[in-house]
Amino acid sequence: REAAPVLYAVAILGPWCTSRALHLVGGALDLHGESIDLVLEEAIVRGVLRSDGGDAYRLEHQVFRVELIRAAAVDSSYKRICSAVAQSLLDVHGRERPDVRAYAALWLRDAGKRPEGTTMLLEATDQMARGGDLEAATRQVELGKRWVEHDREPDDSPRRDLLAYVDARLAYFTLDYTRALVLAREACRRLALRGSEDALLRARNLELRILFYDDRIAECEALMADVRRDFAHLAT
Repeated sequence: REAAPVLYAVAILGPWCTSRALHLVGGALDLHGESIDLVLEEAIVRGVLRSDGGDAYRLEHQVFRVELIRAAAVDSSYKRICSAVAQSLLDVHGRERPDVRAYAALWLRDAGKRPEGTTMLLEATDQMARGGDLEAATRQVELGKRWVEHDREPDDSPRRDLLAYVDARLAYFTLDYTRALVLAREACRRLALRGSEDALLRARNLELRILFYDDRIAECEALMADVRRDFAHLAT
């Protein structure tokens, strides 16, 4: 009875599967630690699972993983497993790692937590862009766009606002200043409607950086004067 959810968790954790992560998932699913260890031992003996050193585990063949995830998706506890996996990924591998957060976001969505998953993915995308992993960030922002459209997020959705800002940041980091400026101004327009001063100030600062590095100094100075005027009360 306990073998199935443990093996489902192994498959869903994928490259991030460790004994500690599995035990955290098991705890969330009310599984005993001894039972989890027995399932792992038997899976290794049967040639389904292998130890990758330390407390890391990996399924022997990709086909096992595909079939287990397919079976998990129709299990009544699938959403609970996905939620527990996402939490364990963050707890074990770090909430500050964008690759971990992007992977956890996938399973948050399957856990039925779509807004949280989309937000986490977009925040991870911004981290990737900041860190210079522009190829990964480009893939993730496109995925974020698909999620926002698939979920039919309303125009005033916080996810759409965040997407506009992250997309602008990515264009800035890829030195596409023309596109970045259009996107940054759109992000500013959206955020000005929400009344979120901190978020709007970040977007305005992005617009300033774009203008500065694109050698549009006069426009940058004019915008700086506007920003100082509009946000002077935050400095007091």
